[in-house]
Amino acid sequence: MSSAWARKFGAFFVTWLSLTVAGMLFTDRWNPLMMFLFGYTGFLLAVEYSNPQGPRPTNHRRLRWISMGGFVAFVYISFSWGQSVLTTMTG
Repeated sequence: MSSAWARKFGAFFVTWLSLTVAGMLFTDRWNPLMMFLFGYTGFLLAVEYSNPQGPRPTNHRRLRWISMGGFVAFVYISFSWGQSVLTTMTG
């Protein structure tokens, strides 16, 4: 059960990140902020997609904490970006 869950989670997440990088490079739109946002979205989707049935693997609980850490980073990045936009608009 646990190894099947880990394989499903890993396969989905690696595929998502690979397609994201390929798409960004193909369209010549590489941006670290967008890579973080797409990567974080892929992580959340992988957590939901690989939701185990029956008893949960031990690592599944830790994924919630990683998700919250990513959300905190997302809020910080969004706030910093908003401040820089406002600074350039008023300055």
